[in-house]
Amino acid sequence: MTNVTEQLKDLADLLAKGLLTREQFEEQRDQVLAEAREANRPSEASPAAAPPPPGPGVPPPTGTATPLTHASPPPSEPPQPERKDSGGGIPLFSIGIGMAIVLGIGVLVVALGGAGLLIARMASSDSPRGSARSERSSDEDGGGEDAVAVVEVTTENRADEAPLPTPAPPPASIPVPEPVPADTIYEDPLLDATAEALFADHPAAWTDYERAVGYVNKRNSRSASPILDRLAVGYGGEPHGEAISLLLAANQVNQNLPDDALAALEVWKRDHPDSRLTPTALLWEGKAQVARARGKDKEEDAAGAEAAYRAAEGVFSSVLEQFPGDSHTCGEALYNLGSVYGKLEQPDQQREAYELLVTIYANHPLAPRALYSVGNAAWSEDDLETAKYYFDRLATTYPDDALTKRARRNIDALAVIGQPAPALVVDHWIGGETTLESQRGKLVLVVFWNEWCPHCKRELPKLQALWEAHRDQGFSAILVTKHTKRQTDEKVKSLLAEKGVTLPCAVEPSGYPSSKDYAITGVPAAALVDRDGTVVWRNHPARLTEERLAEFLAD
Repeated sequence: MTNVTEQLKDLADLLAKGLLTREQFEEQRDQVLAEAREANRPSEASPAAAPPPPGPGVPPPTGTATPLTHASPPPSEPPQPERKDSGGGIPLFSIGIGMAIVLGIGVLVVALGGAGLLIARMASSDSPRGSARSERSSDEDGGGEDAVAVVEVTTENRADEAPLPTPAPPPASIPVPEPVPADTIYEDPLLDATAEALFADHPAAWTDYERAVGYVNKRNSRSASPILDRLAVGYGGEPHGEAISLLLAANQVNQNLPDDALAALEVWKRDHPDSRLTPTALLWEGKAQVARARGKDKEEDAAGAEAAYRAAEGVFSSVLEQFPGDSHTCGEALYNLGSVYGKLEQPDQQREAYELLVTIYANHPLAPRALYSVGNAAWSEDDLETAKYYFDRLATTYPDDALTKRARRNIDALAVIGQPAPALVVDHWIGGETTLESQRGKLVLVVFWNEWCPHCKRELPKLQALWEAHRDQGFSAILVTKHTKRQTDEKVKSLLAEKGVTLPCAVEPSGYPSSKDYAITGVPAAALVDRDGTVVWRNHPARLTEERLAEFLAD
C-alpha cells in the first residue's frame, strides 16, 4: 500500500511541476490526511482505546494541565506509542496506513509527511543529516538567536512556592492539530472581533486594553501593569473582566512571579470553566512553568528545572490535544513546546514540533521563528549542514520576514568555515602585536568585540582563562576591535586592565575590512583558525566550550 508520506510527496511533486492547481493540491492533501486520521481512530469498543488504570496507591501525575471543560470539547488524539529516531535529519516516516492502525502512529506519519510536502513544494534539496540541538541564547546577530524566544522568562524563586512535580517520561509523540488552509489568518483571541465587541460600550477601555495586550505579549510588565490595574478597577465586573483578569495573571509571569501566576490561573479556570479563552490561559500556564524552570536553572537545581520543563511540556501538549482546531493557539503551543524540548535536550522532538508548526500553520506568525530556531540550535552544535538548510529554508519561504535578514547573515558566516583565514587588516595594536601568519601551527581564536558591548565584557575574562589553560597545548587568541568616537584606545586599555586581559588586541581601520572578511555583523563573534590557517569554526565565543576546544586541539 502506498503510505501517507509517499502520497503527500507525490502530490507535492505534481504541484511543483504545475500538474495540479493549488486548489486541487489542497483538496487532495486534505483528503489524504482525513483518511489517515479515520484509519488511525480506534474503535469505541476496542479495549486498547482505554488507558490502563493506575496501580494501587499510585497518585495521578502532577504538573500537567488541569482537565478543562468547555461547550463543545473536541476529542483528543489517542495515545501514541514511542517512536524510534530515524538517525538524523527531518524525521520522515515511511510507515503505511495499515501499519499505522496497528502501531497507532498514523497521526505522526501524517504530520511528518506534511513536513516533507512543504520541503518538496519549495523544490529544496534533500534534508540534511544531523540533529538540531538545544537552543541557547546568543548575543551576536551572526551567531545565534536573540530576543525571539517566546517562552524565555527569567525568575527568582519564592520561598513559599508550591512543590515541583516529579518529572514525567518523554511522550510517545506530539499531538497533531487539524490542518488548515495555507491562507489562514491567525487572530489573537484576546484581540479579535469577539473581544472587541465586549468593549462596545467602552471604547476608551478598548484602547487601553489593546495596549495592555501588546505590552503583555512583548513581556513589558512595567508598561502593562498600570494599564491593567486601571482596567481591573474600572471594568473588572464588566463582560470583558474575564479577559482583563487573564491578562493580570499573564503579566505575573512577565513579572517573574510564576507561582503567583499559576495560582491566579487556577482561580481563573475555576471561575470561567467554559471560556473561549481557556486555550490562551493554558498557554500562560505553560509559560509560567517555563519561568519556574528557568529559575531552577539559575539556582543550578537540575532536577527541579527538569520537573518544571516537563510540567510545561504537559500543558502545551494539552492545548494541542484539547483544542486541535484553534490554529492561533496551537501554533503558539507548538513553538513553545519546541523551545521546551530544546531545554530538555531532545533535538528530535524539538525539530518535530517546529516542523509541525511550519507544515500545518505555514502562515502562522511564529513559523519563521521556528525555522530560525532549528537552524540556530543546529549551529550551536556545529551541525553546519542542518543549520544552513534551515536558514536557507527560512530565507526562501519567508523572504519578507524580519528574521530573514539575520538568517542570510548567518549563511554568510557559515560560508567562512572551511576557507583560508583572511589576514587581519590592522590600523594599530593595543597590548602587543602579532599576525595570523606568525601563529601558524597553533589554533588561533580571533574574537571580534567592542568596549561598549556588555556581553563582550562578560566574555573577556573567560577568553583570558581559556587561553591561559590551553596555551601550552598550542592555543592562542587575538582580539579585534574598532576605533570610534565612542570607543577610544584609552577606554579599551582601561577595560582590558580592569578585566585582567593580556591578549593582543588589534584595532581595525575605518571600513572594518576584517569584520567584513569574517562576515561579522554583531559582537561578540569569533572564528577559530586551525594550524594550517583554515577557519574551522565560526560562532559566538561563549559556544567554544572546553570540550569543543579539546576536540579541535586533539585533531
